[in-house]
Amino acid sequence: EDIHADILKALKPYLEHPEFEPDNVSAKSMAAGGLCSWVINTVRFYEVFCDVEPKRIALEKANTELETARTKLEFLTSKVKGQEEVLARLKAEYEAAFAEKQRCEEEANRTAITIELANRLVGGLASEKIRWAEAVAMMQRSEKTLPGDILLLSAFISYM
Repeated sequence: EDIHADILKALKPYLEHPEFEPDNVSAKSMAAGGLCSWVINTVRFYEVFCDVEPKRIALEKANTELETARTKLEFLTSKVKGQEEVLARLKAEYEAAFAEKQRCEEEANRTAITIELANRLVGGLASEKIRWAEAVAMMQRSEKTLPGDILLLSAFISYM
């Protein structure tokens, strides 16, 4: 996982040489063939490791960011749920207030109609007030002559 660049630079001519193959070297020396295979595989592993390690680090970073985002999502989801509950409560209050407003408007309309009818009745009775005032005045005038009128009427009835 950690081969110095100078070592890779020194191995490059051997790795590019066409005879540096484990089969060719094993034909001459079994130990050297194993060593050749080990060198080739170690260099290939290092090259793959150099290619994969940044991706693994990026994966760890992405997983950390994902966990942070999930935590934030949970927080925001709970906050949205709380806001939805508040919204539902406010909607219920609005609907209750709106129904109360409608009831008050209907009552105000009924009251206005009742007041209009009462005003018409009072207006109609105002003309009766004049007639009643005249009747009261006439009765007060006839109050003085009433005993005499009754006596006169009694006498007339007796005569008849």
